[in-house]
This record gives sequence, C-alpha cells and structure tokens, in this order.
Amino acid sequence: MKPTCQSKYSAIILFAICLIMEIPLWAQQKAIQGSVKDMEGNPMPGVTIMADGTNAGTITNTDGKYSINVPEKGKSLTFSFLGYISQTLDITGKQTINVFLKEDLMKIEEVVVIGYGQQKKSDLSGAIVNVGVDKLEDVASPNLVSALGGRLAGVYVQQNGGGPNPTTSIRIRGTGTLNDNNPLIVIDDIIGADLESVNPSDIETMTVLKDASAAAIYGSRAASGVVLIKTKRGRSGMRPTVKFDAYYGFSTRSKKLDMLSASQLATIYNEASDNDNTPKLEEFANPSAMKDVTDWQDEVFRTASMQSYNVSLTGGGENNNYNLGFTAQDNDGILRNTYNKRYTLRINSDYKLGKKFKFGESINLSFKQRRGVDTRGDNVGAMIQTLAYHPDVPIYNEDGTYHGVFSSNYGDLRNPVGIFERNTQRNRFFQLEGNAYLQYEILPGFSAKISGSLKVIDNDTKTFSVKEPEPGKPNLVNGLTMFRAMNIGWIGEGFLYYDKSFQQHKINAMMGFSAMKNTGEDLSASKSGFDFEYPTFQYLNAGTLNPVCYGGYGEDGLVSGLLRLNYSYADKYIVSLNMRADGSSKFAKGNRWGYFPSFSAAWRMTQEKFMNHISWLDDLKLRVSYGSLGNQSVASYAYMATYTTSLPDGRYTFGPGTQTLYQGYYAGVMANPDLKWETTTQANVGIDAALFKNKLLLTLDYYDKRTKDILINPPALGAYGSIGNQLINGATVHNKGFEATITYRDQIRDFSYDVSFNISSYKNKVTSLGNDAQPIYGPKFRDAYSITRTDVGHPIGYFYGYKTNGIFKSEEEVKAYTNSKGELYQPLAKPGDFRYADTNNDGVLDSDDRINLGDAVPDFCYGLNLDLEYKNFDLNVFMQGVQGTQIWNAIRYTFGFTGLKYNYFSEIMDRWTPDNVNATVPRATWMDPNNNKRPSDYYLENGSYLRMKNISLGYTIPKVLTRKIGLEKIRFYVSAQNLFTITSYSGYDPELGIDTIGADLESNVDRGQYPQSKSYSFGVNLVF
Repeated sequence: MKPTCQSKYSAIILFAICLIMEIPLWAQQKAIQGSVKDMEGNPMPGVTIMADGTNAGTITNTDGKYSINVPEKGKSLTFSFLGYISQTLDITGKQTINVFLKEDLMKIEEVVVIGYGQQKKSDLSGAIVNVGVDKLEDVASPNLVSALGGRLAGVYVQQNGGGPNPTTSIRIRGTGTLNDNNPLIVIDDIIGADLESVNPSDIETMTVLKDASAAAIYGSRAASGVVLIKTKRGRSGMRPTVKFDAYYGFSTRSKKLDMLSASQLATIYNEASDNDNTPKLEEFANPSAMKDVTDWQDEVFRTASMQSYNVSLTGGGENNNYNLGFTAQDNDGILRNTYNKRYTLRINSDYKLGKKFKFGESINLSFKQRRGVDTRGDNVGAMIQTLAYHPDVPIYNEDGTYHGVFSSNYGDLRNPVGIFERNTQRNRFFQLEGNAYLQYEILPGFSAKISGSLKVIDNDTKTFSVKEPEPGKPNLVNGLTMFRAMNIGWIGEGFLYYDKSFQQHKINAMMGFSAMKNTGEDLSASKSGFDFEYPTFQYLNAGTLNPVCYGGYGEDGLVSGLLRLNYSYADKYIVSLNMRADGSSKFAKGNRWGYFPSFSAAWRMTQEKFMNHISWLDDLKLRVSYGSLGNQSVASYAYMATYTTSLPDGRYTFGPGTQTLYQGYYAGVMANPDLKWETTTQANVGIDAALFKNKLLLTLDYYDKRTKDILINPPALGAYGSIGNQLINGATVHNKGFEATITYRDQIRDFSYDVSFNISSYKNKVTSLGNDAQPIYGPKFRDAYSITRTDVGHPIGYFYGYKTNGIFKSEEEVKAYTNSKGELYQPLAKPGDFRYADTNNDGVLDSDDRINLGDAVPDFCYGLNLDLEYKNFDLNVFMQGVQGTQIWNAIRYTFGFTGLKYNYFSEIMDRWTPDNVNATVPRATWMDPNNNKRPSDYYLENGSYLRMKNISLGYTIPKVLTRKIGLEKIRFYVSAQNLFTITSYSGYDPELGIDTIGADLESNVDRGQYPQSKSYSFGVNLVF
C-alpha cells in the first residue's frame, strides 16, 4: 500500500507544480479576434488560423468569425484555406484583425458544368472549355455574345453589324450544315434559351461543349455544339450582399469611307461621257464651279450614348439561398434614330426541406424595345443611299422639307437623312424563361430529380412608312404594317443520379427522360392610304387602301431518353459513355427516332509511378472521343405536302363558257415521307497539361467532324408544273481543325498576371450534294449574278466569278488577246477595261470560265488576353484576330465603277486614263460594253484583321476606407472597345458575320451592313 499512496501523492504534487508554472503563461497570453471574408465580402467558415512559432490555433465559425489566445512568443497569425492565398499578419499592438483572402488560381480544382451535371476538370475526357466570365463584366457590350469573339479556341463568333442590338453568329468547329449552324443554348437548365437575355454580371459559369462526347447528351439539338450557362445563386449561411454595377459611355463610328468631292465627281462624269461619245450632263459641265454642300456620312452618323445598370441581392440562410438581379440597359446607335432598350429581372433560389428534399427555381423576365433600319441591300439599303448621294445636294429645302434629286441624272435615290429621321419602326420583345425542380436523396449517393421549364416569347413589330414626295424615289402612298408572333415552349424532365466512390473507383451515372413541345403563332396585317400621319392616327382602321392580312401556326414535339456513365479508376483511367434517343414530330413515322451514342476516355499519365520523377510536370492527360449527334432544325411540317392560294396560280375557271376566276389551291411543295435527321459524327484527340506548379497550362485538340444527310432543295422536275423544290437528305460536309490554348499565370507578392493565347484552324469541304450533284447558288446580287456557290470539293458558299489578268493598257493589247484561232477573246473591250482569263482553255470567254476565287472560311482565328493586378490596380487587355478569310465587297460594284450616276469611292481617281495606263481601276464609262462589273476577283479582298477588342483599367478602394462608409468594395474602371483594327479591307469593317439574305451560303458579303463602332465607358462596382 505504501508505494501506491506514495505514487498518488507524487502525481498530485507534480500536477500542482505544473499548474503553478502555467499561471505566468496565462498572464502573458494575448487575445485576438476578428473575421475572415473573401474578396467579395462573404464570410468564410472553416479558415485555419495558426499563431506562428506556437501550437495555438483555431478555425472560423459559420459567420467567418474567430478568437484565439496567442502566447507571448507568438508575433504573427497565419490564415489559410484550401484554394486561397495564405496570409501572415503581424499582431503587435493589435486586438482585432479582419482578413480578406484572395483565391489562389494556382491551386483551385476547377469544377466544370456539363450537360445535366458537373465534374471536376481533372475528370473530364471530352473537349470542354470554360469561359472566364469575370473578364466580360467590364465590357460595355450590347449583349453577351458580342463580347465572346476570340476568347475560346474552336469558337468563331462574328457580330452581324454594329447596331445597338446586333445579332451574332456563333460557329463551333466550323460550318457543318447548309441549314442551321447555331449552337444549342442552355441557361439554368432551360434548353433553347436566349443568350441576349442574360447579363454578364449575372453569370456564375459558362461552358462550351465542343465535341460529340460532351454534347451527345443533348442529342438531336447539339450537332453545332452546346453553350451551358449557370447564373449566380446564393450560398447557405451567406449574409445578404447587395452588388451594384453601372457604366456610362459613348460610341462613335470606327471608320469613314473616302468619297469624291463635287468637283471630282463632275470630272469623272464628263470623262465617262467623253469615253462613250455621249452628251455631257449640263449641270456638271464646269467641275471647278461645283461646291461641296453636305457630307452625308457626317450627317447620318452620330456620337451615341450607352448606359447600363445592374443591381443584385444575394444571400442565404441555414436551409435556403437566393439571388435576385435587375438590369437596365439603354444604347443609342451610331446611326440616327436607332436605339435598343433592354430590361431583365432574374430570380434564383433553392430550399432544403428536411435532410432529403431540395427544391428551387430560376426565373428570367426580359423586355426589349428597339428601333433599327435596314442598312443592307443592293439598291435600297440605308448605307448604299448614304454613300450614293451627291455632296453638292443640301439636306433640306428652304421651306424645311427634305431636298430630293432627279432620277434622270442621279439614279433612284432617297434622301439619307430623311430615311433615318422618318424611320418609325418599333420592335417590342417580351420573354419569360423559367425552370423549377424538386430533388430527393433516396440513399447516400443516390437521388432523383424532376424539373419543368417554360419559355414564352411575345414579339410585336410596328412599321409606319410616311409619304416621301421629293423626286428621286418618290413614295406618295403611306402605309402601316403590324406584326405579332407568340411562341410557347415547355419541357418536362425526370432523372436518377448515382454518385459513389469506393477504394480507387469512382462511378457517376445518370439516366433520365425528357419531353418537350413548342407552339408558334403569328399574325401580320397592313394597310395604306392614311389621311393623317400623326402617331395617334397610326392604326389599321385609319387606312383606306390595300388591306392585307395573313398568319400562321405551327407546333412540334420531342421525346427523349438519356443515359450517362462516368467511371474513374485511381484518378488516372477515365471513361465516359453517353446515349440519347430522340423522337421528333418533325419527321414522318418510321424516321422519327434518332439514336446518338458517344464514347470518351482519358489517361492521366502523371498519376503513374513512372512519371513521379518529373517534378516540373504537374498534370498530363490524354483524351480521345467519338460520337454521333443530330440536327432536327427543319420546319415543323417539312416532310408533308403543302398547298398554296397565292395569285395568279391559285385561281381557276369553273363551268363551261365562263371566264370568272375563282380562288383555289395548288401544290406548293411535294411530300417527302423519307425525310430524316441530319447526322454528325465527330472524332477528337486532345491533350491537357499543367507545368511548373500549375503556372503553365496547355490544351491541344484535333477534331474530325463529318455531317451526312444534310437537307437540300434540288430543283423540281418541270413535269410537276409550278411547284416548289422538295426538301431531301442529300449533302455531306467535312470539317476538321486544330485548336490550342496556352496560359501562363503567376503571383509575386502584390503582383499577379495571367496571359492566355488561343488559336484555331478550320478546313471545310462539301463532299456530296446527292445523286444529281448540282451546285447550289447563293442569292443573286442586284438580281443579276449569284456571287457564291456551293459545290462538291469546295467550302460552303465559296466566291464564284471570273479571274482578271489586269487591265488592257492599249489598243494593241486588246487586239493581241486572242485564242489559238486568232479570234478576239473580248471583242467589245477597249483600253482601260479588264482582261479576263480563259480558265478552262477552251478558246472562248464565257460563264464556264468562272472559278472558285476564295471563301469566307478563315485559315485560323486567334485571341490574346492579358490580365495584370498590382495591389488595388487591375488591367485587362484583349485582342482578337482572324487570318485568311476573304470578303466579297459588294458595295464596290456600286461605288468602284462608273455606270450608275451616284457618288463614287475616291479610289476611282486612280482609274485608267491614257496618262495612267498602269492603273488598277478600270476606265470611266457609262455604257460599259466590256461588262467590267461582272463578278470577278476585283471585288474580292483580304478580310484578315487584328482588333483591340477590349482594354480596361480599374482601381479598387482599400478596404480600410470602404468599411468606414459601410461598403465592402468600391471599384472604378475605364474601358474601351474596338479601339483600333489593323486590316487591309477597304470597307467599313472586316467583321461582317452571316448575311441574313443567304445565311451560311453567302457569308462575308458586304452589302452595306450597319458599321461597327468603337466605344469608351466609365464604370463602378459596389458591394454592400
């Protein structure tokens, strides 16, 4: 017993001694408290705080707050959190330390949104790219799509004009069909959503699915790729945060075309008359007396204002989160009397009901009102009229009416200022997009989800054309046209999800069902002969002449089953299988179902033991994929026969001896019950690499994309009578290309930078046009020539015309240009006319000598983005370029030659004359017996360009100052868009986009589009 008691007493004494020794240590400890937030001001729970040189430590609570007792020897605290840059702060003389942690781009494991789910980037095996949406928030752009051009490898974005609300064309990995090449847009699980309805500051993530394995889960709607967007949502436990973003700026024209002065124009007119031996126009007899009165480009262009305001409220409680955002945007166009106003309201929320249920919704309301003007056109487009008008003509007469010109001398023209000031076209566009879901966790890792989406579009257009009495092109009858269209679409979907990891295996599976239906109805009515033109009289009942009314209705449906299986072993062997079956009402029974499988695999080589010794290589992944996609973008009843009542073919006589015509029906288009899906198969090989501690990132891809059974309209046989061309499956198209993205980023104390460069190459070729293999011609220019053609062995919509071999310098050269028989190739030619090549060497110069002169498909596109941050300053520079594309300068037809009595480009001053025989511009002539205006390579120009797309400089007020006035963040910035463009193209702008007249069959044809503008803006970002 004695030893035991002795041991007990010894333990008590030892504990007492230790307790006494700790007393002075307690007295020497220091209490520190504070909070930790991210750079947006959101609390960060779970942040580790350690007192350096001691074992003292703690973590922040759910509100991001902490308190810690630091021993005397502790001089600093280190704050650390996964994916954020650690901070070490001196605590001398401090009792409260509040910290803001910044994301560490070197260490974040990026999560990528995919179709109906999400994955870690390291687990991806398909060609998927994320868009850095934070780089778009400072871009003062009329819509999101306009700001995307050049930012992504394999994604070719063109703005179709520079108006206040321009349309844009997006081509992912080339032009795969002769029909609809637009990608599928999915916003917050709303399939077929509108990209114009989302504001850049509302976006959380934006992902582009480029290859078949990634896009196959969307089946028949994904042949041209998929753009996925998730908008911002709150987080559980997040305090209410208010953000306000605004900018104000102005835009101006980026270029002015050089036109002739009045005296120069008179000189050209007189010379043309002399060359043709025709009388001179009396009013141009004395060129030196001609005076410039109006610069029409200066009159129709203006400096236009632009402004945008966005406010959002984001937060969350223990079992819910929310985000509400409102945007108002008002942009004036750089052309008179054009504008676009846009208002959007977005509501996102999620709720937890117990431990198993979760439900939520995403709602977007948008309203747009705009006024535009038709600037494109061979004869009547507003830009054609502006350039054509003579500089010696005033805008107004002395009585204030618009001045006109006489068509006998000047051509068929309208006063350009009058065109814009009289423009009353008004378009109102209302859209509702909504999605709601309910999710239930059946077992850990096994859940079910149902969702429903609704999309409603109401489009209302009103156009009143006033009387235009001035000579030139008088319009003595006014008129009103009203158009209204309503489209409603709904989608119902159900899914089962399985996500499980065990040992070194990870399995992620999804299966689901989808059903959707779309209906559309439109109505158009017009009348003319209005006694009064006041706005209060601009309604249909006030018209007295020519009542016309027509409408239409259509509906289609799609039912689908889908399946996905992702498997990963040891984080180095990755396999993904996708399958979707679609049944569409757009095809006849027997052809309604399409099946779209895909496969992809990846090997993360750096996870292998034999790669461990390569310290500078952080990640290396090889990817392969193959899959099938569909395209059902055809009219709802394309496989059916149609009938029409249009005059005069729809009238007939009834009964013997009568001449009375009765309204009837006749065949419009023959039925084709064999019509089926267009099908695209695509193979992809890719590499993802990260080097030097994730500072250098590299992605390389090569793809081969083939589309078959493309819908075409071959000419109908004459035996069928007056009937439209039947739609059949006939063409095939082959696209292939290479894509590369390289990024280098680093952080050096207060300085961080990110440099990213991407480049994409494209090759496009038509490999079949069906059994007849007849070429497809694009729309005619001035109702005379088709300037594009689609044929086997060539790209879609290549430029088709004659090849010139210079200009005849003398009469001797004209006579010397003969075939082997000594016959003149161009018997009507004179010195100063074009010499055309006999390309087929048959000894005759005719239409068979037209050849492929070039095409709009670029050799490659590229983009360069630079982000710099130093302390509170940030700088973004983005440049975009296109190389190897060709442009058909159609307006050169009108202003690069004499013929029509318009004004001309100043380049015509370098025309051929006996004293300027080495000229590149033909001689002046009204008659043009050599037909110098025929489609030729003279119209073709290099469309390559390099553009300073965006540059912005920002400054964030230090936190110590903003917190004094109750704000978490104040940032000011200035930015400029389209600051300069380096190009040899002579027109307004080389970025032409897809001409609405001929779509992809006539791309890069400049018919006088709304010119691009350059803009400057000042903005502010506030966080409360």
